[in-house]
Amino acid sequence: MPSLLPSLKVRVSSVISGVVAASAERSAEHLTEETPVDTGLAQSNWIFGIGVPPAYALASLNPGNALGMRLAVVAHYDFHSGPLVLTNNVEYTGQLNLGYALDEHGMWLHGSDQQPFYGWMELAVEKGLAEPVL
Repeated sequence: MPSLLPSLKVRVSSVISGVVAASAERSAEHLTEETPVDTGLAQSNWIFGIGVPPAYALASLNPGNALGMRLAVVAHYDFHSGPLVLTNNVEYTGQLNLGYALDEHGMWLHGSDQQPFYGWMELAVEKGLAEPVL
């Protein structure tokens, strides 16, 4: 009688990969929703890499383009290939997370009514990870 162990391993691997991918995508959705919008560039650049973060930023100002790219990655994700890495390579995204915003003159301000709050990225990821995926 053949062992059920190989098929069970495949099924468990598939479930783990699916849970990781779904949790990561939910976090990416929250990050996209919470990203402060001026031009839309930062909001449109939440993208996945497998094993390493992507080394590029998208030129698009449409968050739907990044969503399409993320969904293509998660559809084929297998956790054996490495971690699913969510990144935003727009150069000023870190400043937004620190609570800075650009004024009408292109100067970074801290303490403005229009600024994002400090640590919004971490909270958005936590929201995504807290949602049930199964």
